[in-house]
Amino acid sequence: MKRHLSILAVSALALTACSSSTKKFDYPPTTNAAAEIENLESEMKIATTNQVNVLAPNSFAEAREKLDDAKRDLADRAKNEEVLEDLGYARAHLDAAKACAPRAEAAMPEVLKARNDALAADGVRLRNADLIDADKALKKTTEDFESGSPTVSVEKRGELQKMYMDVEVAAIKADHLGQAKALIDAAKKMDAKKYAAKSLNEAEASYQAAERTIEANRHDSTKIARAADEATIAAKHAVEITRLAKGMKEQSPEEAAIAMDAKRNEAAHAQAEAERNADRLAAARTSLQDARSTIRDKNSEISTIDAEKEKLERDRRFNEAFATAQHKFSSDEAEVYRQGDNLVVRLKKAGFPSGKASLSDASKEELAKVKEVAAELGAAKILVEGHTDSVGGHAQNQALSEKRADAVADYFVSEGVLSANAVEAKGFGDSKPLASNKTAAGRSLNRRVDVVISPERPDDVAATSMSSAARPADQAPGTRPDAPPPAGKRGYGESPADRPLPLPGGKPMAPPPPMRDE
Repeated sequence: MKRHLSILAVSALALTACSSSTKKFDYPPTTNAAAEIENLESEMKIATTNQVNVLAPNSFAEAREKLDDAKRDLADRAKNEEVLEDLGYARAHLDAAKACAPRAEAAMPEVLKARNDALAADGVRLRNADLIDADKALKKTTEDFESGSPTVSVEKRGELQKMYMDVEVAAIKADHLGQAKALIDAAKKMDAKKYAAKSLNEAEASYQAAERTIEANRHDSTKIARAADEATIAAKHAVEITRLAKGMKEQSPEEAAIAMDAKRNEAAHAQAEAERNADRLAAARTSLQDARSTIRDKNSEISTIDAEKEKLERDRRFNEAFATAQHKFSSDEAEVYRQGDNLVVRLKKAGFPSGKASLSDASKEELAKVKEVAAELGAAKILVEGHTDSVGGHAQNQALSEKRADAVADYFVSEGVLSANAVEAKGFGDSKPLASNKTAAGRSLNRRVDVVISPERPDDVAATSMSSAARPADQAPGTRPDAPPPAGKRGYGESPADRPLPLPGGKPMAPPPPMRDE
């Protein structure tokens, strides 16, 4: 069976990873459940700041539910292993949400920016109902990314963006024009339309002008503050004129003059106080902006630290799987290398008779060990490379190496290690010998199989999707659309034998040089 795995298929596999069943994370039995609850709670808060709660809503909600279950179990004095059971699912769902979120974020960055702006404008406090409606609409869209249908139209992105922009504008208006609106409403209740119609009209016009200023300059705090102050002053004036006009109808001319003079003095004092308040308000707003800027910087630092922690944790898990893999094989059975983010198992005794591609029982035993390694590593892709000795012609050996690679790949698929779309086979014929083909031992060593196991990296998934979308489905990475595929290769990667192999100390080790029959 030949496999021509296209970049599009790899992208589709990555995009559907969110929708696959979540495997519980296994904590060591000695883990302190109470401490881990605090740790997960902190990570949930960071994830909310990074908008994971709306980018991967189902997985995030399941993580929250399981974390709450763990808290209740701990409060009820349940056994430590019972609490860790809930925490294992909470951790798995949270990791799944973090892995899925970048895909949704990459698909609609303008929507996420608009939501951030709405939150920065204190939308949670000032326009919570509108924000909840917008979040519901966004979650309905991002749920598709978790279910494996990552499509969002331009129209839908525009609709979601507008919902959050409306929340932002409404929150800014409520924050800056709330006092002016309350004063205008008070003037109307005092019958300003009858006693001070002109002042009321001026106040309403100033209020509407301030609204337009906010709509046109939502991020210009100076213009907004100036327009809001003018609207508030006009509204106060309407209230005062209404009160004066109503009072004068019930007073004698002298009483009216005395009252007017008192009001004039009161207005002068009020103006002075207003100027002082304006200075204090400006200082407070500047302080608030500085605080928000600091919060954004700190959130960015937290996100960076969180990403570094996740990378360290992934590396730790990889290293544990790598060390385990090295102990599974004897030195004459296989060599195990770490190559970047991949793990390479070079099977020295694949068990292929000369000229044959069938798997022997002995080779299946070795492949069963490779299957265990793939499971421990959490494999997302497997590349199988077949090699032959020099017996026969080059064309025959090329075809034979492909059949051998296919035989091993078929084994992994039939054993349920990964789906057929995630397992690739390549043949290299007799072009990359490890030993001389003049001896039976050398030819046996050259009849080998290299298995390259790639674990899924959450930070690579979105990049894989985006790069795949920019290329034709049958175009390999780093090639022109019209460039032919390299001879003897079918699929997505270059051979591990083409690249230097790392030693345990991290230093590169060159692959074994080809042997030539003399």
